[in-house]
Amino acid sequence: MMLANVASIYDPLGLLEPVIVQCKLFIQTLWQRQLDWDSRLPSELATHWEEIHQRLPDLNRISIPRRITAVGTSITVELHGFANASERAYGVCVYLCSVSPNGTITLHLLSLNSRVAPLKQVSLPRLELNAALLLSQLVDKMHRTLNLQIVQRFYWTDSTYVLAWIAGCLSTWKTYVANRVAEIQRLTAYRAWRHVASQDNPAGVISRGTDPRRLQGSQLCWVGPSWPAQPPADPEKVPKRRGVKLCCITVYSEIESLFERFSSWAKLQRVFAYVLRFLYKLKQGAASGRHGPLTSTKLHKLLIVIARITQYSSFAQEIQSLQQGKALPSHSKLLMLHPFLDGNNLLRVGGRLENADIPFDQKHPLILPSKHHVTKLLMWNEHIRLLHAGSQLLLASLQLRFWITNGHSVVSK
Repeated sequence: MMLANVASIYDPLGLLEPVIVQCKLFIQTLWQRQLDWDSRLPSELATHWEEIHQRLPDLNRISIPRRITAVGTSITVELHGFANASERAYGVCVYLCSVSPNGTITLHLLSLNSRVAPLKQVSLPRLELNAALLLSQLVDKMHRTLNLQIVQRFYWTDSTYVLAWIAGCLSTWKTYVANRVAEIQRLTAYRAWRHVASQDNPAGVISRGTDPRRLQGSQLCWVGPSWPAQPPADPEKVPKRRGVKLCCITVYSEIESLFERFSSWAKLQRVFAYVLRFLYKLKQGAASGRHGPLTSTKLHKLLIVIARITQYSSFAQEIQSLQQGKALPSHSKLLMLHPFLDGNNLLRVGGRLENADIPFDQKHPLILPSKHHVTKLLMWNEHIRLLHAGSQLLLASLQLRFWITNGHSVVSK
C-alpha cells in the first residue's frame, strides 16, 4: 500500500520533489530495517507513515503557473541551477530567468530532482559533489529540451569544497572525486559556477524535505533567491590542494632518431645511461661521484627518463592539458583510462585500485604508445625473458608495470 501510494504521485518535472523525498527516505528506512513488503510496520514507523499519508492530499492545493517566460518577447533567457545536500539526501532545482523588454526580471521554476544518500557513510562534501553532478546533468537536459535561445547557464552551490574540486586538476583528487569532477567539467564550464549562501539556496528545501503545506508557502522554492546573486566564494575559504610540480619537457627529433638505432632494450638502456652520466660529469665536473657499474636503481631512473620522452612524443597534448588542470580533449585515446601525472610527470592509468594491496606500478601502470619503437623494444625484451611465452602471458607480464594502448592487437602481432 505504501509503495502504491508513493508511486501514484505523477510528477514528471519533479516539482513536488521536496515532499516526495520524505517518502523516499521513509522507504529507505524500511530497507534498513530489512522489512519484507508484506510485513507489519513497527508502531513508530506506522505512526510516521500515517502522518506522511494524511498530508499527501494537500498536494492538490498547490497551483503551478504553466508559463515559464516573461510576458511579451524576452530579451535574454538564462538557466540558473542550484544544488544542496544534507546527510540523508541531496537535491537540485533549475530556474528559467527571463528579462522582458521593460527590464522586468522573471524567475520560473522548471524542474527539480533528488537522490537519497547511500546507506554507506559518505562525507557531506562528497554528497554536495554528487548534487553538483546531478545539477550538471539536469541543466544539460533542460538546455537540450527547451526550444529557447538560452544565453547563459549558471550553477550555484553553497559548498566551497565543490567549487575547489571543480576548479582543480583531476590528478590532484582521489578517484571518487576525480571521476565526478571529470563529468562535471565535461558538461559545464568552471566560470559558470557560483557560490550562494546556504539560507538563499532553494535546493535546501529539497535536500531536507518538507510537507505539502510548507511547500505551498515556500517563496524561496517557487520564486528562487533574491537578485542580484551573491559573489563567488572567498579564495581563502577554498580548501588547499596538495601541490603538483610542473615540468617543461623539450623533446628533440634527434633523440627520437637515436631510439631507432637500437634493436635491444638492454643496449639502449645502458648506452643512454653512460651518455647521461657523461653529460652530468661535463656539467658538474669529474668529481661528481657518478662512476662504477650501472645498478638497478640507476637503470630504473633511466627508465623514467626514456618513458617521459616516449610519452611526450605521442601524448603531448594530454600531458599539457593535465599540467594546466584542464580536461582531456574529447578525441583523446586516453580518455577512458582516467590518466594522471605522477611525481615524475609520467602519465599513469587512474582507476579504483587505490586501496588494493598491490605495488603502485601495478595499480597505476605507465602508459606507453603502441607504435613507438621503445615500446616494441620493451615487448621484445619481455618476450625473450619469458622464454618466448604466448601473447596472453606476455601482455599480463607487461601490464604489471606498463599499459600499452591497443595492447592486445600489438602483442598478438
